[in-house]
Amino acid sequence: MNKTAQEKIKKLFNYFQNGNFEHVIRECRSLLKKFPYSVALHNLLGLSLQQINNCEDAKESYLKALQLDSKNPAVLNNLGSVCRVLEDFENSENYLIRVLKIQPNYINALSNYGNLKRELNDFKGAIELYKKALSIDDKQFLIHHNLAITYQGLGEFDLSKKHSLIALDINPQHTLSHKILSSLSKYTTEDNEHFKLIKKKLDQEKLSDKQKIELNFSLSKAYEDMGNFEKSFTHMDNGNIIKRKSIKYNIDDEVVHFNNIKDIFLNYNFKEKKERKPEEKKIIFICGMPRSGTTLVEQIIASHEKVYGAGELNYLSKSIRKNLNNTKSSIKKNDFLEKAKDNNNYIAEDYFNFLKVHKFNEKIITDKAPLNFRWIGFIKIFFPESKVVHCSRNSKDNYLSLYKNSFDSDKLNWCYNKKELANYYNLYFDLMNFWKEKIPNFIYEANYEKITSNQERETRKILEFCNLDWDPNCLNFHKNNKTPIKTASIVQARKPIYKSSVNLSKKYEKYFEEVFNSLK
Repeated sequence: MNKTAQEKIKKLFNYFQNGNFEHVIRECRSLLKKFPYSVALHNLLGLSLQQINNCEDAKESYLKALQLDSKNPAVLNNLGSVCRVLEDFENSENYLIRVLKIQPNYINALSNYGNLKRELNDFKGAIELYKKALSIDDKQFLIHHNLAITYQGLGEFDLSKKHSLIALDINPQHTLSHKILSSLSKYTTEDNEHFKLIKKKLDQEKLSDKQKIELNFSLSKAYEDMGNFEKSFTHMDNGNIIKRKSIKYNIDDEVVHFNNIKDIFLNYNFKEKKERKPEEKKIIFICGMPRSGTTLVEQIIASHEKVYGAGELNYLSKSIRKNLNNTKSSIKKNDFLEKAKDNNNYIAEDYFNFLKVHKFNEKIITDKAPLNFRWIGFIKIFFPESKVVHCSRNSKDNYLSLYKNSFDSDKLNWCYNKKELANYYNLYFDLMNFWKEKIPNFIYEANYEKITSNQERETRKILEFCNLDWDPNCLNFHKNNKTPIKTASIVQARKPIYKSSVNLSKKYEKYFEEVFNSLK
């Protein structure tokens, strides 16, 4: 490669650093026609594609670079990172181990391996890797941030605060650390130092949309703590408006998707059972609308000595997509009917294969992916020995709890517009009524208000439904860090049962009157 080409690559790195990823992608592809054996170009193309969430193509670019240089630590590290995003956890681990064999002190690989460990619920393993990375360079603010998230998930809130503050000391612009601190703080007056800091920061002119979103939601939470619901709503609404503008989403796709599911099962006879080999492990699927109490219910069940809490798994959706030609909003009915009659249970086989990357010995597992409520009919057919616990909550409280949070998952893009959120809630409500009519006595209803008003009685009923003996640990779920938490409910689920969020929506009713009236 000549000097001119090398200079062009250096300029492209500058464009990459400035976030101009589309330009880098175009130029890399153009240069690769002249220099197809350039590891640097393939790697940079992969990095840019990954930044715009085109992870499949990013992986292909990294693999081409790896073919040219099989021991390149940067390429191996990037492959480990993108495979984790693609939920190819086994390959992700293999690539990261290869990096660390070549360069044991490669900080990015240690950090990425820590992220993978956290993804697979090995929080202690993640902490060890993050600490090792920081022993090499303690000025890595993102690693301090990842440590803060990990400690938060374990209920180690003081350590979470400590590392969030260190991350902010290193990089004052890292507003995600403010978001963690706000979730761990109780604001009583506007004299609170952290409150004044985030308020001042939001008044700055030069902030990205992402920073504005995080600061607005943080301030909304602070004002709610103080009982100033007008200002809380203002910042909540601002955060949602900015976030909705930043994403591409069409609620009509959900309408098609939900109608497609109902059409498939409308005339299906669930009484026709297909005898298949029983599974070694039993799944308790905990589902419902996000923020309906799914994390609380999982923590209760997973505190049982015989249960492993796997958290939110995407494995059921992946298995269905893989086997039933599921596009974004459609499943082919003929594919479903064929698989339902087949002696081989490919959907369950794939699900349990995905599950193997988790290291546990228990025979009973909780899968707390809320949106699995869409797949209850499939669960009945392909996981007949499983249990389904549906979490429900006052619709207005559930709505509010969704609207006042910003989520990492793009599966919740319907949350950031009042009408779209109401429409999605009603789609969910109709589908749950459909399942209850089609499959009576299959779904257990775990009601949030009932659990908070009579914890022991409702806990006993849940355990009985799951065929679990009584275990008093289930009453002390908040003391159990056996099951780490990775959702927006981290702080709440680490507390004993409380009722302060019941009917909280009444405080905001005048701001949501129209949409509240439209909820089913």
